[in-house]
Amino acid sequence: ACGKKNDAQDNNTATQTPAPTEEPEVEEPSTEEPSEENGTTGEVSETLNTIHEAVKDAYGEAYVPNMAIDAATLEEQYGLNPDWYTSIVAEGPMISMHVDKFIAVEAKEENVKDVEKALNTFRDNLLADTMQYPINVPKIKASRVEVIDNYVFFILLGEIPMEVEEKGDK
Repeated sequence: ACGKKNDAQDNNTATQTPAPTEEPEVEEPSTEEPSEENGTTGEVSETLNTIHEAVKDAYGEAYVPNMAIDAATLEEQYGLNPDWYTSIVAEGPMISMHVDKFIAVEAKEENVKDVEKALNTFRDNLLADTMQYPINVPKIKASRVEVIDNYVFFILLGEIPMEVEEKGDK
């Protein structure tokens, strides 16, 4: 019986590994500029970085997107093929109750229309989604896809004024 007890103890200690003393930092969501390390693909161009910073500065505390949207999500949920662009900044909210998003795409010239169509399709799907929080409906309706040269933007940002919030979606 002693042998079995010792074997069992040996088995328990053999299968247990010591817990790491420090948590890996990889698991933490990042609020840094999107890059391969925290989600989106490739290096962000200087132009997109400048635009992104200007948008964040303009909105100040009302800029809610604080989490990079990864390349797989951009392709699966937004329809953005990574072959269509050279640089991208894509952020959404960490809290699902918020709908705010900022996507800035430096599209390849031959794919500007593809990117625009994919982002408009995503926007149309948001508008058709009847499961939205009622407070977000006016914000979704006000969202836009804009094209400037080979840059395509999906903008779903801003605060809803109290008087609009009180009236509701009528």
